[in-house]
Amino acid sequence: MTTVTEPAEDAPPIVDEPATEPSAAGPTFGRFTGWRQLLLLVGSFVLVVGISSVLAWRISPAPDEDSHKFMITHQANNLSPVGWQDMEWGIDRGHSYYLYSSIPYYIYAPFERLQEAIGPVDSAARPDRVITRIGGALVFGATQLALTLLIVRRMRKDFSNEMVILVALAANLLPQLRYQHAYLNTDSFTILAATACFALALRLWQRSGVGLVDALLVGGAFAAVAHGRYNGFAGAAVLAGVFGVCVFRRSEGVRVRLRLIGLALAIPVLLAAPVHLAIYNELRNDHVLASTDHDQMARSTFSARIPATPTLDDQISAWFDDAGFTWQSTFSSIQGYSELAEPWIWVFALLCVAGTAGLVLRRPELLTGSGRAIGLLAVGCTLGTWLLMVAWPYHLGRFLLPAAATALAAIILGSGVLLQRFVRARGFVIAVWVWVALFGLLDVMAIVATAPA
Repeated sequence: MTTVTEPAEDAPPIVDEPATEPSAAGPTFGRFTGWRQLLLLVGSFVLVVGISSVLAWRISPAPDEDSHKFMITHQANNLSPVGWQDMEWGIDRGHSYYLYSSIPYYIYAPFERLQEAIGPVDSAARPDRVITRIGGALVFGATQLALTLLIVRRMRKDFSNEMVILVALAANLLPQLRYQHAYLNTDSFTILAATACFALALRLWQRSGVGLVDALLVGGAFAAVAHGRYNGFAGAAVLAGVFGVCVFRRSEGVRVRLRLIGLALAIPVLLAAPVHLAIYNELRNDHVLASTDHDQMARSTFSARIPATPTLDDQISAWFDDAGFTWQSTFSSIQGYSELAEPWIWVFALLCVAGTAGLVLRRPELLTGSGRAIGLLAVGCTLGTWLLMVAWPYHLGRFLLPAAATALAAIILGSGVLLQRFVRARGFVIAVWVWVALFGLLDVMAIVATAPA
C-alpha cells in the first residue's frame, strides 16, 4: 500500500528557502525574537485594528451595509439561511445577498449577539452596529496582517525581521483596506481567503514535497474562496496551478497524486458546493453564480423591469470612463467622507510600476525567486481582475483587493529592491518607510475626515 509522507526535516529546499535570523536575547514569538521585534509586532497589530475601529465608530453611510446587517442579524439568531421571502420588499430586494453564501456573516455573528445584549451605543455614528463593526475589524484586521507577515517572511531572502514586520504593516495600512474592515461586508472575507491562497501557493513552491496536510490546506482555501465573492477566484486559480505542478513534480506514483488532488477537490465540494447548488435551485435559470442575477434584481427594483444587457462597446466605454475612480478607490475612498485627489493617483501609479520593476530584478538578492514569482502573479491577477470588470457595471477599487492585497506587499518589497540597487546604502529601508509614511498620512486624513462636525 502506497502512503503519503511529509518530507523529512532535513530535505533540501526545491528552490530558495526563506532566510532565518539568528536568535536574539529576550522573549520569542514564532520567528520573532527580542523586545524590539515583539514591540514592533504588537504595535503593528494595535495600529491596524485601531485605525479600523476608529473608522467603525465614526462612519455613518457604508456601501450596502444595511443589507449586510440584515443578513448578519438573521444568521446571528438563526441556523437556517435567508430566503427570498425575507428580502422581497424594500432596499433588501435590490441587494439580494441571500443568493451568496452566508458563511462570511457568521464571523460577525458573535459580535452581533453581543451588540444585541448591550444595546445601542448612542455616541457612535451607527449605534445599532458599532460593536459588530469593531468585532469584524478585530478579526479581519488581525488575521489579514498575520497572513501578510507569513507571505513577506517567505518572500524574504536577505533582510531583517524588523523589515518583515514593517513591510506587512505598510501593506495593511492601505486606507481602503482599513475602511473595508471598518464596516459590515463580505469583501473582507473574500480578501482574506484570496490572501490565504497566495500564502499557501508560496508555501507549496518552497517545499521539497507535497503531503496530505498540504492537500487539506489547499482544499480548505478553495472552500473559503467559494464562500466569498467571485473576485477572489483569481487567488484560487494561482493556488490550483501551483498545487497541480507541485503534485506532479514532487510526488511519486499515480495513486499518490490522485489521492492528493482528490482530497483537495473533495473538501470544497463537500463544504462549498451545496451553496452554489442552492443558488441553481433558487434561480431556476441554470446559473450557479449569482452575479448577473444580483445586478439585474438590484436595477429592476426601481424600474420594475430587468434592463437590457449593454453592448460590449458601451461596457468598454464605461470601463475607460471609470478607470480613474477605480484606481483611486483601490487606495483610498471613504463613501460620503473623502476621496483621493488625482495627484495621489499618479504618485501611487508610479510607485507601483517601480515596485513591479523591482520584482523582476535578480540583484540585489533580497527576495526569494519563488517570492518574486508569486508577487508578479498577484500583480497579474490584479490587472486581470480589473480587465474582467469591463463586464460588471460597478468598477470599484475594492473589487481588486483580493489579489491587490498580496500584490501590494510584493510591490513594496520590489520598490525596496529597486532603490537598494541604485541608492545602495539603506535603500530598501528608505523605500519601506516611504510606503509606511504615505499610507499612514492617508489614514490620518481619513480619520480627520470622519471626525464628528
